[in-house]
Amino acid sequence: MLKHYTYKIQSSFNISTLFTWSRIFLCPLIIISIIKANWFYAILIFLIAALTDIIDGFLARFLNQESAFGAILDPIADKTLLISCYISLLFSTCKFGLLPLWFICIIIFKELLLILGGLILLILKKDVMALRPTLLGKLNTFFQIIFVILIFLLNYFNKRFCIDIFLYIISGLNLITLMQYFFKIFLKETGFFYE
Repeated sequence: MLKHYTYKIQSSFNISTLFTWSRIFLCPLIIISIIKANWFYAILIFLIAALTDIIDGFLARFLNQESAFGAILDPIADKTLLISCYISLLFSTCKFGLLPLWFICIIIFKELLLILGGLILLILKKDVMALRPTLLGKLNTFFQIIFVILIFLLNYFNKRFCIDIFLYIISGLNLITLMQYFFKIFLKETGFFYE
């Protein structure tokens, strides 16, 4: 039994998950760059991190390395990257793109609930693969990546731009995504819809 469990864990560590881990390991470098207002390196490192998100998904499908471990790690890496950027911007000396506290609270609240939901599915031994990003979830992540890059670029070129529309779009997408996961995935997997 232990040997089988160890094999499952080891088989989850592959080239695609290495790219996913690299996204997490790049977060401290991005945080330092943001706090020090070194926007060139912040943009460069963030783009590399965003690129690993594309590469790990492609490799997982192309090399048939999709796994429950990867399904859990990939969104955690995305959340760690984006939330690290948002919180760091609160403590940076950026001139443009200061984020309101309510926006960051919405993001963190949604992500914590999704993590909690994933843990509950694990405890109930349900299908964790059901928590893989939906099309709406991927769109939400895409908008956030563009948003963060925009803030970095505004500060790098010292330009002013109204970001309010992005705040409202991303906040709305996060709340809708949360409801989608809750009603269509979490309740379905736990069987609450069918009892």
